[in-house]
Amino acid sequence: MEIDGPVCPAAETEPRPIAEVGERRGRVLVVDDDPDMLALLEEALRDEGYLVAGAADTLSAMIHLLGRPVDVLVLDWKMPDLDGFVLLDSVRRSLPNLPVIFITAHNHPDIQRKALAYGAFGFLAKPFPVRLLVAEIQGALINQARERASVASDVSPEGT
Repeated sequence: MEIDGPVCPAAETEPRPIAEVGERRGRVLVVDDDPDMLALLEEALRDEGYLVAGAADTLSAMIHLLGRPVDVLVLDWKMPDLDGFVLLDSVRRSLPNLPVIFITAHNHPDIQRKALAYGAFGFLAKPFPVRLLVAEIQGALINQARERASVASDVSPEGT
């Protein structure tokens, strides 16, 4: 993956528990089974001011999504348990307004089309500069805020 800065040292091979740091710009859940990629993305997004949680498999991600609010989901396609499309489909049914940014090292037009057809907000092929992921996340958060404002104006009584 291209990065803006140093590469993170190798991470442990065992899946790690979800870790969080202070909230400023939004809550992001990153799901990737590659421990180096997961560590890199978590660190880079924390440096950008996001509250970041990481999951090394889809089951951990599902558990996190059931119990904790998330503003954006960054989801890898190839995972050791269930692939990213299974989680994306589940998220669309249970959290239809959660923006999902699909990431994969398998850059194929069919995968991109399928991710977008399943309702992904964005798609990035690895390697990618971290600044592109940050731009996708910001776009998702801005879009989400606009949708919330639109819904709020639709339900507020006229003249108030």
